[in-house]
Amino acid sequence: MTALAHPAPLSLTQGLPPLSRVLMAASMTLAVWDMRARSRRDLATLPGDRLQDLGLTPEAARREAAKPFWRE
Repeated sequence: MTALAHPAPLSLTQGLPPLSRVLMAASMTLAVWDMRARSRRDLATLPGDRLQDLGLTPEAARREAAKPFWRE
């Protein structure tokens, strides 16, 4: 699991009341989902030469771009 996939790092939530911890985790999850959606939308628009620079084939880029935002 990557650092961004974790909803809220423990150091950010320690000492917070339970409701605040839940809200922090929810907001971090939404931020990660938004980042994934934007990244995948951008990936879908990259031309072949840019994909090649990233070390991706067009097929691999299509597969990644087709993933729903909630999947890592």
